[in-house]
Amino acid sequence: MIKYFILAILLAFPASARELHDYTIHVELPTPATITPQRAFLPDCNEPQMLEMVTDKIKEHQSSRATGSIIERRAQALMVKNLNNFTELSVEDFDNASNYTVANELVMTKINLRIRAEHMRLCKGSGRSNIYLLIYPEGEGFRVQILNFVPPTEKGNNFSILYIEN
Repeated sequence: MIKYFILAILLAFPASARELHDYTIHVELPTPATITPQRAFLPDCNEPQMLEMVTDKIKEHQSSRATGSIIERRAQALMVKNLNNFTELSVEDFDNASNYTVANELVMTKINLRIRAEHMRLCKGSGRSNIYLLIYPEGEGFRVQILNFVPPTEKGNNFSILYIEN
């Protein structure tokens, strides 16, 4: 019986170190520098339903504030017309020189709400539009702050919508 046990052990293991090398599994663990943050859960800058809600919020604000001149009304209409195309900007690389108000809101969101940069998406309006959208998770949906449209208060930018995907 012992002979068969020893024979089974000898047959189960390779006879040389070279054969052992053939069965070695190499595992490489990613270093923090090679890990890219997963941002797929954030809505895209040009999500149609979200942009419709943003446009409605801006139209609501414009209708509640009477403008006297035709130039102001045309500027407002042009602003709403250009709300259909946004480009994503890097939250990590955004600096004060680009736009102080937006940079300040990014810092305040990171500090006060404790949201990391990889959990935020920053979108800039196309053309001459100076409107930015800052998107981050909140509750069951996403907070979309509309920056550079209404001057921020002492407590920061409160002009926003809560977007919940269907």
